[in-house]
Amino acid sequence: MDKEKRGKQLSTLQIEELTQKLRILKEQKSKLGIEAAELAKKRKRLNEKVKTLRDEISKIKKERDELNKDVKKLKQQREKLRVEITEKVEEIKRLRQELNALKEK
Repeated sequence: MDKEKRGKQLSTLQIEELTQKLRILKEQKSKLGIEAAELAKKRKRLNEKVKTLRDEISKIKKERDELNKDVKKLKQQREKLRVEITEKVEEIKRLRQELNALKEK
């Protein structure tokens, strides 16, 4: 009978220990669930931020491309003016030479 009582006591102790372990595991599971939910919210915010940044990058790239087109046009205009100025300077030189030649006569 002592062995039987002792066996029941061991079983009761084992059940209590397992119950305690189970309670601890449930608490850990609950904490992990809360942490996972917080991480999911953070991930969602980061994904939204990434999308916003990608949209902004796309917009900035379009602006850059437009500015590059404008710069190219301005460079072409500058080159055209440089050529015109060079032609006008040459024309002025030629006219001065003609004027000087007429003065010498």
